[in-house]
Amino acid sequence: NKKANSGRYCYPGLLVNENLDSVVMDSIWLGELLSPIAEWQARYGIASNRIIIEEFGCNRTVCGAAEYLSAIVDVSNRNGWHWAFYSYREDTWDGMDYELGTRPPGWEYWKAVERGERPALPRIENPIWDVFERAFSERHK
Repeated sequence: NKKANSGRYCYPGLLVNENLDSVVMDSIWLGELLSPIAEWQARYGIASNRIIIEEFGCNRTVCGAAEYLSAIVDVSNRNGWHWAFYSYREDTWDGMDYELGTRPPGWEYWKAVERGERPALPRIENPIWDVFERAFSERHK
């Protein structure tokens, strides 16, 4: 959550919770966080292609967004799980439109929206969208 984060946290990095406990958020932490899924899968003999990590994401403007998204994709792919990120070209909020990079669209865009126009968003090549482009191209080799 971008508002709760308020620029305090970055992935990978240190997270301090309300109890002042600290956790290093990194790919190891994320793997451990998702390990109960693999344990449940093994316990009940569930095939990997029956598991989906869906609607994961983060605000594209937070520090470490590309690294975080890449880590989730990597853990999912290593386990053979399906995955689906949120969101592809969200139509009412640009915070998770990963094709926009890390910068807001700017006031000119929002002024045009207020006038009832539907201006094109400035979709650009960027490290966040590259995470998904790489994953898509690797799956189709």
